[in-house]
Amino acid sequence: MTKIFLLLSLAILAGAESHIAQASAQNAESRIQYRKNQYSFDAGFGENATASRSITRAIQSAGEDNIDFVRIVTYVTPTSSEENDLALAEKRAVDTKWLIAEKFPKLQGRVIYETRRSSREGDVSIVTVRLKNEMERKTFTLANTPSTPSRHQASRRRTVKSLPLDITSTTGDMFKDVRTDNPDVYALEAHLDYKVNDYTFDPDYMSNRYVLRALDRAIDEVGIDNIDSVLVVSYASPEGTVEHNLFLAEKRAIDSKWFILKQYPELRNRISHEGRGESWDGLRQLVEQDRNITNSTRYQLLDIIENNYVDANTKKALLKKIPNDPMVGNVYQYVLKNHYPSLRGSTMLSFYLKPQQVEEPEPQEVVIVPVETPVVKEEQVVVEQVAPIEEPVEEVKKKAKETIFALKTNLLYDVVTMVNAEIEVPIGKRFSIMVEDVFPWWEFQKNKYALQNWEIGVEPRFWFKKWGNDDRKLLGFFVGPYGMSGKGDIQWDKDLCYQATYLSAGLSGGFVIPLGKKKHWGNMEFSLSAGWLRANYQHYQPAADYSCLIRDPYNAGQVTYFGPTKLKVSLVIPINFATKRAARYAETHSEDK
Repeated sequence: MTKIFLLLSLAILAGAESHIAQASAQNAESRIQYRKNQYSFDAGFGENATASRSITRAIQSAGEDNIDFVRIVTYVTPTSSEENDLALAEKRAVDTKWLIAEKFPKLQGRVIYETRRSSREGDVSIVTVRLKNEMERKTFTLANTPSTPSRHQASRRRTVKSLPLDITSTTGDMFKDVRTDNPDVYALEAHLDYKVNDYTFDPDYMSNRYVLRALDRAIDEVGIDNIDSVLVVSYASPEGTVEHNLFLAEKRAIDSKWFILKQYPELRNRISHEGRGESWDGLRQLVEQDRNITNSTRYQLLDIIENNYVDANTKKALLKKIPNDPMVGNVYQYVLKNHYPSLRGSTMLSFYLKPQQVEEPEPQEVVIVPVETPVVKEEQVVVEQVAPIEEPVEEVKKKAKETIFALKTNLLYDVVTMVNAEIEVPIGKRFSIMVEDVFPWWEFQKNKYALQNWEIGVEPRFWFKKWGNDDRKLLGFFVGPYGMSGKGDIQWDKDLCYQATYLSAGLSGGFVIPLGKKKHWGNMEFSLSAGWLRANYQHYQPAADYSCLIRDPYNAGQVTYFGPTKLKVSLVIPINFATKRAARYAETHSEDK
């Protein structure tokens, strides 16, 4: 009996210890300290060694796959220059991020950071590990830093004509060439260089000083108010580890961004940065332009560089195995010496300028000189009556069209911002199939309010009125089964905060009337659906700053419902095309019409 009691006690203690370890991993919070005006991690400073071990133990005990995200909040002691403070804080945040990402590569895309100025906290980075039982809000924004360009902006920028910054030509000629090529929009690009394995910008390194001078002249001529946006993109040469090169590229992009902001503080809300890692495209261009190697060597290099079926580390190993070239000897050493230096730390500054305003020419006064017209004697013209010509049958055939499918939208959903679309295809004389999609996806006031829903359904229909091969299909009364599924997230401050997934099936019925009698351009549909619905719901509580959502484990469950499920007042736009069937139908039913 004593042995059984002892075993039970040990099991309880082990479970409690495991629960405590999991809770500590979930709430792990470590502080990394930085020296004044320094942004590189120093393991010997303060309690950094202990903090580093604490972060490592927390991640290892939880498991990389069980971690939802790692959050870094970097504080800096305020000084007289807010821009210098924010630049220093962002560099520290990225340094802390890559300190974690290099040791745990799987977490690279799940490390987020913020920057703040605070005299109470001092120069520290607070690292918090969160497990997957807490829900991260859809998007996290970097505090006090310009946001990255949206997809719409990025797609627009890719169409902009851009020219490299030529330091040998005058800025006037350079911009004249760009405007001539594309008078509506144009761009300016400049190239900066960094030292090997370094991410601190040196204006005196290589040709940086000349590029900055030419950039000053160009901006003075154009005017800083005419610059729409600035994108800073940094790369690293394809040597070393992929993770370290990503780290270097991102740090160089941030460093270049803040250097430009010091020179031009007016661009603060118009500049964004992006670190893209290893520059394989740049290496490909250099190899294509190299005339010191044989064609055979060039083809082998390009085959390896453009091979998308192997990873970067395999490419680097294959480059070292290329046979010697009769012109340059060891190919890898030649590429390392002649091409990699220009790829190390390459940073591209793209200045996108606002479209030119073309002045309209002033209207010129037009003088009209009267001209005498000769007098023509009137002659009597006899007009014979001609019998009216009936419209030929061929003309009726050309005008005949039939409805191939119809596009719809539920106006009741649209009124409450639940954007939706439907498509219905007629089949035979009495059947059709309809597919609908509801997809509102918005949030505002910094994640305080949200309506995010995605629903898709299908509905076969039987029509009581038989139709012909013309443009008046999908009219009258209908009935049919339906099935749909979806998921959603609705939040209204902290009062209404639920996420759910659901399934529904049942029966639909309704009728459709035309909006035009002579010109059939659209229909109106009125329908009601009823049936079974089952939903799995989860309540959550937003954090104080709405940056993340925390599940409420005591408010979750499943609901089953029977009754009305959908109500529709839909605008229907039939899509009609001329077909041979419609022509034959119009010919045989022309008298009826």
